Amino acid sequence: AEVAERRRHIRTQLAHETQQAQPVEDTSSVPLTTGAVTTTGSSRATLPTANPSDGQPCIDKQTLCAAWAKIGECSQNAKYMLKECRKSCGLCTPEVAEEEDEGDDEDEPEAEVDAQEMDRLALQKRKYDGLLTRARRI
Repeated sequence: AEVAERRRHIRTQLAHETQQAQPVEDTSSVPLTTGAVTTTGSSRATLPTANPSDGQPCIDKQTLCAAWAKIGECSQNAKYMLKECRKSCGLCTPEVAEEEDEGDDEDEPEAEVDAQEMDRLALQKRKYDGLLTRARRI
């Protein structure tokens, strides 16, 4: 129960940090196929796929794209995520060469990266809680 509560808190904190870290949404048009945005049971949204002829690579431009996708940013901030996090939001299909390259990245599995991020956020929370406690004493 304590672990679940800690994870919930860290996800909330990550969502808050993510909102602060993201630049203002780009309002330029992005070519899309027709289709409505619908949400599913997962944290990802079923978004219209980018036009395959748009020439954009199937990559994530930001290092936090996978984390943002997990907390629902693909649907909550679709314009930004379509531009910056195409791969994590499932907006495109990586080419075969890209998929083969991904197999080499097994040195640091996703769970380990998530654990490191959770530890970082927990440390940040402890620092904040300490500051808050000191501020209340004043």
